[in-house]
Amino acid sequence: MTVSSSRKTRVISISGPPEMYEAIEEAARAEQRTKSELMREAFRIECAVAVTQR
Repeated sequence: MTVSSSRKTRVISISGPPEMYEAIEEAARAEQRTKSELMREAFRIECAVAVTQR
C-alpha cells in the first residue's frame, strides 16, 4: 500500500460489537462530529487518564 508522505493522518481500523458502533454513531450525530473526531478525543482522554494513574 502506498501512502502519500504529505498526508497528515493515518487510517486505523478497529473492530467491536455492533452495539458499540451504534453508540459511537449516535454520540457523533448528537455532537455533530465525525466518528473519527469522537474516537480521537476518546483516545486522548484515555491517554491522559493513563498518565495520571502512573
